[in-house]
Amino acid sequence: MKKGKIISIVCLIVLIGIVAILCIFNGNKEKTLTCSINGKVTNGTEIKNEYIITYKGKYVKELKSIETATTTDQTALKKYKESVEEMYSKNKDIEYFNYDIKLEDDTLISTVIIDYDNIDTDALIKVNPTNEELIKDGKVNINDLIKEYEKTGATCK
Repeated sequence: MKKGKIISIVCLIVLIGIVAILCIFNGNKEKTLTCSINGKVTNGTEIKNEYIITYKGKYVKELKSIETATTTDQTALKKYKESVEEMYSKNKDIEYFNYDIKLEDDTLISTVIIDYDNIDTDALIKVNPTNEELIKDGKVNINDLIKEYEKTGATCK
């Protein structure tokens, strides 16, 4: 009878160990989350913004944003392009902050990729002090980023 009890206890300990190891390694796996927002702004411009977030544990590793604005009003589209270029050009000298802005017919497509694992977060804060709200100790917490996107009406899945 004692031998059976010992085997049961050993099996339970092994099982608990396996579960603990799986939990530890699963928490350190890279995951991807997408936040998106679609709609129309006052001048009839249709917007579609998608934010693809790669994170590990509770910290963001990479953020890829794809923002599109579609309108037949070419003047509005050009002004929007100038505004976006001005906003992102402040980051042009920051390594690991990459952006591309292009016009395709009636659509402006702005793509930004930020590699938070390697970027100089102090430089990001210097260029735009509001970044300090998200960047803590050189890192961006996934939950803080989700809250910011949800404040703008985005849905995150």
